[in-house]
Amino acid sequence: MGGKQMNQARITSIEEIAPNVFELRAAMVEPTRIDHEPGQYVSIRIVASNEQRSYSLASPPGQTDGLALLVRRVGGTGSQFLSSLEVGAIMEFEGPRGDFRLAPGPGDAVFAATGVGVSALFPMMESLLARPGTGRVLFFWGLMNAEDQFWVERLARLEQDPRFSSRLVVTGAGEGFVTQPTIDTASVLTAPIYYLCGNGQMVKDVVDGLVSRGIDRDRQIRTDWA
Repeated sequence: MGGKQMNQARITSIEEIAPNVFELRAAMVEPTRIDHEPGQYVSIRIVASNEQRSYSLASPPGQTDGLALLVRRVGGTGSQFLSSLEVGAIMEFEGPRGDFRLAPGPGDAVFAATGVGVSALFPMMESLLARPGTGRVLFFWGLMNAEDQFWVERLARLEQDPRFSSRLVVTGAGEGFVTQPTIDTASVLTAPIYYLCGNGQMVKDVVDGLVSRGIDRDRQIRTDWA
């Protein structure tokens, strides 16, 4: 580790929230607070190999005493390590870091994600709706199966705001992909900002489609991992 001091947090809960997806919550130990912007990520230290794996912060806006992560059980180094931890264990990480953040200013916004890509988007949408001057906020969430949905109550709280609307696209039910509904918003909103997170192919296809509709790339804030 080259002697560099890493942040430390103690795991307080591990909750299975969907098939092969769990939410991990941890309280800060050193330092005692974490300052971050919605959309940023942390890099978790894998103890056995001293590698790092990055995860978007799923924490609500303004939470400084701890953090939340969404982890998909995919057999990778990061998910295997985090799956092995128990409540009370200390987790080391670097960050927060990253430029996947809300753009300044008022106006409309469109958020699109696949699977656990929403881990970054929920805090961003919550923060944006608390801002003065925010216009319409549209959210598209692509899932393979209906049972893959989680954070139902968190989504319901967002839907209490009349500016917000959401659409789940369940590919396994024959509803297609989240790509086209996202692109189609280009003709109904005024100069929106797009936030894209999740499957790399989805992100690429949406970007290409929006560019073909006249939406500049500088109005598209994106990342292809969660």
